[in-house]
Amino acid sequence: DALRASTAEGLEHLRFCAEIYAWQIAQGRFILHEHPAGAWSWKTPEIQGISQLSGVRVVTGNQCMWGMTVQGIPARKRTRWMGNCDEIIDMLDLRCDGRHGPHHRLMGGTAHFAERYTAKMCSAILKALRDGLVRQGHIEGQERHKDLESAFPTEARMEQKRKEKERKAAGKEPKRRKKTTNK
Repeated sequence: DALRASTAEGLEHLRFCAEIYAWQIAQGRFILHEHPAGAWSWKTPEIQGISQLSGVRVVTGNQCMWGMTVQGIPARKRTRWMGNCDEIIDMLDLRCDGRHGPHHRLMGGTAHFAERYTAKMCSAILKALRDGLVRQGHIEGQERHKDLESAFPTEARMEQKRKEKERKAAGKEPKRRKKTTNK
């Protein structure tokens, strides 16, 4: 019964999201929806309906191409995206080219390491969004936000925290520096 309740709650949330997507599109605004490529949600009438709206596209990409790793090994994480900003959808339509070798299999309690997007992918989505907004005339051109990278001062810290979490889960605690006190 807990699974049934959880599924019903998830479907209710998905329906709400679909209503918001339809409203956003009707207002001429962008949407971006993401779920794992094999998720049941892609087959629901609500998401199927949004995917059929004019200007909406669905693509599948592999997050290993954006630097997704688990325990230091690339994680493919096949992800399906739906949106109506061509710049974002074109950028996310990226399949693994195999250049980084074998992938970590997201099994045995390691899938939670791949729950967060990489900072590299987030930055690329924001840049593509900016380009889409410029194309539509909603914001000024490139000179308004020349250096989007400066908006992510914690990118290196986020990567460090992710690696620490992976090491901890693997039973390898990071070495800590001894605190010194000034007397």
